[in-house]
Amino acid sequence: LLSGPAAAGPSRTRLGLGPPGMNCEDNHVGDHLVREAIIPRKRTDGVCGEVGLNLAIAQSYVFPFYEKDLATVERIKNTIRDSEKLQVLFGAVGEETLMKVIGAMTLRFVQAGETIIQQGTDGDAFYLVETGMFEIFVRRSEEEPFPGGQVMTCIPGQFFGELALMYNAPRAATVIASTEGSLWALDRQTFQMSLVSGDNVAKGEHEDFLAEVPLFSSLTRLELKNLAEVVQDTELYDTDEAIVEQGSTEDRGFFVLMDGSAEAVIDGPEGPRVVKTYDQVGDFFGEKALVESGGMRLATVRATGTGCSVLVIPREVISTHLQPIEHILRGSTYSPYEQFG
Repeated sequence: LLSGPAAAGPSRTRLGLGPPGMNCEDNHVGDHLVREAIIPRKRTDGVCGEVGLNLAIAQSYVFPFYEKDLATVERIKNTIRDSEKLQVLFGAVGEETLMKVIGAMTLRFVQAGETIIQQGTDGDAFYLVETGMFEIFVRRSEEEPFPGGQVMTCIPGQFFGELALMYNAPRAATVIASTEGSLWALDRQTFQMSLVSGDNVAKGEHEDFLAEVPLFSSLTRLELKNLAEVVQDTELYDTDEAIVEQGSTEDRGFFVLMDGSAEAVIDGPEGPRVVKTYDQVGDFFGEKALVESGGMRLATVRATGTGCSVLVIPREVISTHLQPIEHILRGSTYSPYEQFG
């Protein structure tokens, strides 16, 4: 979960889609570019879809309880509350539920060299580091020997293991203790129950949308989760309203069609000409100005039909979160753009 500035743009209707944050596995350096080459990614239904949960079931769930002294409880609570990254997971729960979550955590002691989670296996728990250091590895192909390449180190106050629980997916990385240490573990069912809230369900639906966009099909769930945290603005456009204008140097980002339709028009030697239509969810446009045309918009894109809604992908996100697919953005070509651009 990477935090980042919101895209600046015109005065439009914006739909906020959740607060930014990151976890131990979601590091700024390289954004933990996990490639699930040996774990085929497929659409999942998130926490609620996996086990058929709803708010009524969550509210009647009896959390397990493991005794802790007051100082320990306060230390865990402060860690959660003081961390923007942990607030992404638990910020939507109330005080009572948060105390139940803390009460349900068990302390696990580990030895140096011990494997905590292994890439490709089912997830059984979420982990919050109490002491020690833990190395995160990603195996990017079947040929790469276990455990793969190290992508970062996890330290006290950071966490890992939530992705497999949230999305009913195999573990996206391997975590090995590099020193003796201890972890607060929260079992799968309790973790899921703690997340069943309106805010978290809406956020999961946003990530599910990104997972269905063809442009992002090669991104892993971890990378999609990172992306969802910094791509949070949806803009609504009426029929014939311009989303971008040919010749403009504004660079707030490129756009992914969420609903409705639009068309690109180039004003060339023979007058305005429609060069491309966008009518499929996931169609994208506006990237050319950001990656190779010096910042100038090559065409005017207007909403058609009954209008459209688009997801704004801020310019800076290309280099911070979309490195694995930047070649696709640079390689996209439209012959009319070449002719008139």
